[in-house]
Amino acid sequence: MKNYRLLLMLFFAVSSLMYVSDYASISTMAVSGIMIMLIFMLIVKRIETIRVNIKLMVLFYLFIASCGISGLVNVDIELVKSTLNFVIVYISLIAILPNLIEAPTRAVTNAYLIGAVLPIVGIPIIKSGFDTVPYRGIFGNPNAMGLIAATAFSVVFGIALHYLLLYLQDSKKVKKKVLLFSLGSCVFLLYVTLLTASRTSVLTCGIVCIVGLMFVMKNILLDFKKHRNLYFKLILGLLLVFLVSLVFPLKETFQENILSKFQTHSYDTLNGRGAAWTQTIAEARLFGRGGNYFSDYTSITAHNTYINVLGRFGWAPLFLFLMFLIRASSECYKYAKRDMHQTRFVPGFVILSFLTLSIGESIMFNLGMFLMFAMIGSVSVSNSRASTTRIEPLEDTINSRSQPSPRKTA
Repeated sequence: MKNYRLLLMLFFAVSSLMYVSDYASISTMAVSGIMIMLIFMLIVKRIETIRVNIKLMVLFYLFIASCGISGLVNVDIELVKSTLNFVIVYISLIAILPNLIEAPTRAVTNAYLIGAVLPIVGIPIIKSGFDTVPYRGIFGNPNAMGLIAATAFSVVFGIALHYLLLYLQDSKKVKKKVLLFSLGSCVFLLYVTLLTASRTSVLTCGIVCIVGLMFVMKNILLDFKKHRNLYFKLILGLLLVFLVSLVFPLKETFQENILSKFQTHSYDTLNGRGAAWTQTIAEARLFGRGGNYFSDYTSITAHNTYINVLGRFGWAPLFLFLMFLIRASSECYKYAKRDMHQTRFVPGFVILSFLTLSIGESIMFNLGMFLMFAMIGSVSVSNSRASTTRIEPLEDTINSRSQPSPRKTA
């Protein structure tokens, strides 16, 4: 099990380097190699039982089939390659990986934080500080840093929300140092996100905070009669956030990096993307217009996951992909209600961050999508008792069928 966890850390670390132009090609090859290695693990380890979520599997296979049809209709080898990539990602990260690791949601969360966030976000800041404006870290584009920082914020915020809700219920259940560290990490990652001046990333952090606040308010309203000091604890929590904000100038950073950007581009908030999106929606067909649609027919790239799928693959694949994500969100909600571990909110916030970040950036076959798929697979395994089907080995199935059925006795 430890080897799989180390392999998962390496996978996320290499995936984060796909944003660096100098390492993009070699990191892409390494990521593909690790996913293919996971698929071969199914044969080598002879896994007796694979837990899958039938509804999610059917929706994703329909999505893959529609992508394949798009490739055939447009006679486009690029779409066929992308379809095969979706197959590899699904089998390796959703079907196989979670079945190789115990407590997969916790393992994926820890591997992401240690393998991607710590070396990519933490070490460069410790070594060089915030040395560029806007801040871009090791990346050439600050938006790449914003995507990683916002996703990391969503993961850490999910952990902090768990501790916060436990503290509001009973302060003895949570060590204050743990709660303060998790909340402080959220503020730090939010500050890093603001420094990148990525509006989509900041918007994502804001939506995640709003959803988390809804959970907190629901908890307070339900438990107010049992714990009358909840409002007092909440006031202390807000005071703590205010004190932390004095260390990290969030308000000033937001005005300088985000609001000023809106004012500079007030004539076109989307920086020309709106025209490309409108054109794509108007020209979209049921099965798309090919893998080179944006380079051949529009002036800029998609900068939007949904528009990317729509323009290249078409309406049918986009609809099925959204249905898959909606169903996966439902599974994450069930997991959050059932499980009481510190990572119970993380999968839902990872999907939420992917959905929001996809509005302003195309997140296809990179760290954000890989993390989301790994979380979906982990949740599917965790919810397997209620909503999954076991696929028995073919050999056992044949043997069971070949055995004569027992005679009925009166």
